[in-house]
Amino acid sequence: MLFDQPADHLEPNESLQGAAVLKGSTYEFKLQYLINIFRWHTFVHGTTYLHFTFAGRASPIAWNRGTQT
Repeated sequence: MLFDQPADHLEPNESLQGAAVLKGSTYEFKLQYLINIFRWHTFVHGTTYLHFTFAGRASPIAWNRGTQT
């Protein structure tokens, strides 16, 4: 299973691990490995991007009457 969040970003005071969660998903992601860090610089805008690739376990979130358990 592959999830890609190309437009995701770090919020102020958010950890890299915290940003790796599947936001808005019915799955919980448990981060296990950092696979790769890729650096890309665009000369047109002068912006540098860092792309992180993680591996881990995704499992459905258990819901009970609309509340997460």
